[in-house]
Amino acid sequence: MCVPGETQFVWEIYNSLGEYTLSIVTSSVDYGGARGSNAGDQFHELWALQQILELLSPNTELKAVGVEGVRTEVSVQTADNPTWDGVDCALYYGGTSLETADRVEFAQLKYSAANPEKVWSVARLSENTAKKGNNSVIRRMADDYKDAKARMRQGAPLKIRLVSNQNVSADLIETIDTRWSGSLKNATIDPAIKNNLQNLAKAAGIVENKFQSFLAALDIKDCGSHSRLQ
Repeated sequence: MCVPGETQFVWEIYNSLGEYTLSIVTSSVDYGGARGSNAGDQFHELWALQQILELLSPNTELKAVGVEGVRTEVSVQTADNPTWDGVDCALYYGGTSLETADRVEFAQLKYSAANPEKVWSVARLSENTAKKGNNSVIRRMADDYKDAKARMRQGAPLKIRLVSNQNVSADLIETIDTRWSGSLKNATIDPAIKNNLQNLAKAAGIVENKFQSFLAALDIKDCGSHSRLQ
C-alpha cells in the first residue's frame, strides 16, 4: 500500500449509476522528500486505510486521500517545488488536489514501539538534529503549512495533524492553545508559556504575524490516548 520513495497514491471514489469505483490516480503528484521504511509502517498504513474507507460513505465530503506526498495541479517537478517532508497522509475535501479542495488536512504520523510512554513536548517538537538546515517536526509542519497556503484557494482551511501513539504534554497543549494580541514579546501571558511560544516560533521559522494562524491549524488530538489505532 505505501511504497516509500517510489509512488504516491491518491485514492478517489466515483459514484456512477449507483456503483462505487475505486481508482488510483498518480498524475500531477509532487513526489518530493526522501522517506525510508520504519517500524511505524503498519501504523501508517492502517491509519491511511481508515481514511480511505471514509471515501465509501455516501455523505462524505472527502474526495481523495494521498499517501506520502501532496497532489497539486503543478505537473512539472522542479528543484524549487516543496518537498512535503511532513506529510504522510493528505486528505482533500470538496476537491481532489491542493488547489481545488474546499479544505485540506495534512497528517504527520509518528509511531514508537520502543518508547510508547515518551511524550511530545515543546522541546521534542523543536528538536533539530540536522547539521545544516532544520529537520525538526515543527519546522517540517510549518514549511508544509506555508507551501500549502500559497497554493490553496483563498479562505480554504488547512489543518496540520500530528498523529501518534505517544501522548502530548500538558505544557505543549497549553502552549499551542494560547492566543494573544499584538507582538508576542509584549504579550501579557504566562512567562513560561511565552518562552515556549518563542522557542516554537523560532524552530518553525514562521514570521510572527502568521504564527498564530499556524498554531490554530495545528491539531494534536490524535496523540496518545486519543490515537484511533492504540
